[in-house]
Amino acid sequence: MVFDFMHDIPEGVARYDMALVIKNLIDKKYFTLNQLNSRITLFDYGVTERKNCPPKINQNNLNNGIVIMSASEMLCLVRNFGLIVGELVPKHSQNWKLYILLPQIVDLCCACRIQSDCALLLDSIVAQHNSLYLILSKSNLKPKFHNLTHYGRMVQ
Repeated sequence: MVFDFMHDIPEGVARYDMALVIKNLIDKKYFTLNQLNSRITLFDYGVTERKNCPPKINQNNLNNGIVIMSASEMLCLVRNFGLIVGELVPKHSQNWKLYILLPQIVDLCCACRIQSDCALLLDSIVAQHNSLYLILSKSNLKPKFHNLTHYGRMVQ
């Protein structure tokens, strides 16, 4: 099997996750789309991330269940979303728990070096992630989500 991190996660799973999480958090009135977009625009991404700043989120994309942006912009959003709106969201929120699992997956997959035991950790996080996504989305997993289930084995 061959996997492509950029297509599987930033241009795959993360697009669906972030749409689901953002839409649900807006529906629960933790923030508005305008507030989120303002925070995305005003956030200080620092020198290394400045060229990968995510664009504003489009309501039509949220309604369609997918956030459209480049892989590097999506990685920037995933890495910084907690800092952008984290204080507005209760930590017990299931949607927030789904979001928290995503950067953990990204961090393990992007690590320059990884211990073999981290493959088991990755498998565990992916299982939690996919289970929670099924509950929150009330739909089936897309093929990109299934690909994640094999990443731990590929790390080993």
